[in-house]
Amino acid sequence: MPQNSQDDYDPDLARSFLTDGAGIEELFGFAAQLYVPLFRQIIPRVFRVHYEFQDNASFEREIRTGVHDPKEVNRIVWLEILMRAHIVVSGSLYRNCRLIDASVREYRGSNLPGWASCVRALLESIGDSADALRAVPGTLAENHRTIQRCLSGKESRLGGSKELEDRLIHFTHGRRLDPADKDRVPASHKAKPTKDYVAELEAHGLPGVPSLYGELCEHSHPAASSIAYCFAPVDDGSTFRIDPHRDRIRIDGIVEQHRQVFDNLLGACFNSMLLSLRVFHVFGLFPA
Repeated sequence: MPQNSQDDYDPDLARSFLTDGAGIEELFGFAAQLYVPLFRQIIPRVFRVHYEFQDNASFEREIRTGVHDPKEVNRIVWLEILMRAHIVVSGSLYRNCRLIDASVREYRGSNLPGWASCVRALLESIGDSADALRAVPGTLAENHRTIQRCLSGKESRLGGSKELEDRLIHFTHGRRLDPADKDRVPASHKAKPTKDYVAELEAHGLPGVPSLYGELCEHSHPAASSIAYCFAPVDDGSTFRIDPHRDRIRIDGIVEQHRQVFDNLLGACFNSMLLSLRVFHVFGLFPA
């Protein structure tokens, strides 16, 4: 069973995430008033969970040799699926909040390359989380009675959800593979292209994401846009020089141009986590 640490609430931990509520609202819109205080309450509870998994080779050997009957196999399989799903929520929450805070710091500091890099990473991270959590609330809710029977050791018909488990495993194990590894590791361990995560955000009702993502890449990669913006004309316009104020102007221009995306980004970031946490509550395994 998942283990929870004894401390009920750690205000210091909560204060280290989503630290600048006013800055988050300025960058990401009015939704910050809902999500920031809510998740500052949720974070200490989510982060208390300890995770432990069976060694795959040992588990398969124990099944073959009859150490575990079908009821016990079901109990272990579904317990681990739920723990993997919770890992996706806690890992997403940790990473996304860190990137939100970093984006706001760079926004406040008028640092265009730093801000573009942070927001670009945030878009990728939210898309990755949305991809992993897409099926979690619905699958668990629709099958909660069967899952409860498995967890209580009362279900002898072997079951599980390979598609769901592969999606969850990809979140924690997906990476760029060396050529020698490609035939030795499961497909769920292979990193998806970034365009898949951008497309995931589009599917969440953010149609302007590809355009925004492209602009952020131009400013965070060595490209013409990453240099040209910082030069300003002098006097009659026949000469020019570097102007540090141009960072602020360009950042504000990008945000204004893509205001609809920024206003809806926190919802895309947090809603699937909230739904998943609500469904987890049914199973009584994790902190409420």
